[in-house]
Amino acid sequence: MQAKDCPRCHKPFGCLMADISQCQCAKVEFSPTLQAWLAKHYDNCLCSTCLEDLAEVDRIAQVIPFPEDSKDMVMKYHYYIDGGKYVFTELYHYQKGYCCGNKCRHCVYGNQS
Repeated sequence: MQAKDCPRCHKPFGCLMADISQCQCAKVEFSPTLQAWLAKHYDNCLCSTCLEDLAEVDRIAQVIPFPEDSKDMVMKYHYYIDGGKYVFTELYHYQKGYCCGNKCRHCVYGNQS
């Protein structure tokens, strides 16, 4: 088992890349969309917690479309209001498809503040 730090949550986890069928990630079901997204945005393994979180975000993304216009944003799914400020959710950042580098609270790219 190889000790790694998850590039998304930055927590340590054990990776069994040499025996992938026994690795913690083998228990998580990914859609082809999520597999492609992971390959595009991460060049290393993620912990099973982050993989499960992203799999859930991806499942929601298949049902709730990305807003083409601000009026199409769905409260709770794309944003919420905290202290009078709009906060974008993981779903929004995932669907947006790139990291803006602003250390957003719910960044799916491991760049949280």
